[in-house]
Amino acid sequence: MKKNIYIAVFIAILYLFSNSANSQVIQFSQYYSSPTILGPSFAGLHYETKAVMNYRNQWPGVSNSFVTSAFTVDHFFENRNSGVGVSVLRDEAGAGNLSLTDFGVSYSYNLKATRNISVRPGIGFKYSKRGIDFYELTFADQLKNIDNPAVTTIETPPEEGIGYFDAVASFLVFSKNYWGGVTVDHLFKPNQTFFGEEAKIDMLIQAYGGYKIYLKDPRHGSKRKNESLTFSFLYKMQGKFKQLDLGAYWQKNDLLTGLWYRGIPVLNNPEQGYRNNDAVILMLGYNFYSLTLQYSYDITVNSLMKSSAGSHEVALIYNFKLGKRSKFKKYTPIPCPGF
Repeated sequence: MKKNIYIAVFIAILYLFSNSANSQVIQFSQYYSSPTILGPSFAGLHYETKAVMNYRNQWPGVSNSFVTSAFTVDHFFENRNSGVGVSVLRDEAGAGNLSLTDFGVSYSYNLKATRNISVRPGIGFKYSKRGIDFYELTFADQLKNIDNPAVTTIETPPEEGIGYFDAVASFLVFSKNYWGGVTVDHLFKPNQTFFGEEAKIDMLIQAYGGYKIYLKDPRHGSKRKNESLTFSFLYKMQGKFKQLDLGAYWQKNDLLTGLWYRGIPVLNNPEQGYRNNDAVILMLGYNFYSLTLQYSYDITVNSLMKSSAGSHEVALIYNFKLGKRSKFKKYTPIPCPGF
């Protein structure tokens, strides 16, 4: 019991240190390794306790790159048939240190639709704090007086921080071989402007799913050998922007590899300079008993290919039991990798 708590605290400390880095757009290539960030329905999904630390450095070759880190813990309460999760996410971007800190809670309820199919509605609430360092920005009047560094901007910095509440809902259906779900974020459409005007966040809709093929299943007489191939997708839509991640995982015993493509080439519009191509993603992971380490690298395939230096992402996952061992083996855990 104490050992489990020590390891969870160790992951939390790693997360806190990761916040000293520069910042990033809020997106994880290993989206199933940041489950409650993807949707509250994933809280307590495997009927145990899970602690996860995620870190992503996007485009380190670009000055003032984007860095995002997150720490989440979720637990399944067997007597309530419910999963609960808490999360902290930190994002910083650009020369002005535009930052976002999210504190969130998630709740899910497990229902058996049939003998082999489970459904999980979920709801989450979060408090977000945005900040910016206006003194790190350069304004037009400073450029006009570039030969006189003593001249300061005539801009009057407004509020350098704004906080707001938000909500997210999700719904998940899964069996032994397949899963599918949808998450709707920013239900409150909060106002995020620093200038006292109106700049509401559009709702973010995410649809995801996949299918798992068991090449070797230890439950069917193949002893310890466990080998599978899993196909998955993640589709995002926010305002006029759309994105698709499509790929596959191959898992053999404790080794996990993955390959994805991010982009929707059929939506390319070269005449207007718009190409919906982003990256090819490679992932490698290994499970050490209850501890899993995963690393992925995004190979940029758009106009930033020569300067971005790709994107690096690390996920550290620890699964452990609190209290008595769960009796919920009769429920089929979701078959997607990363858990």
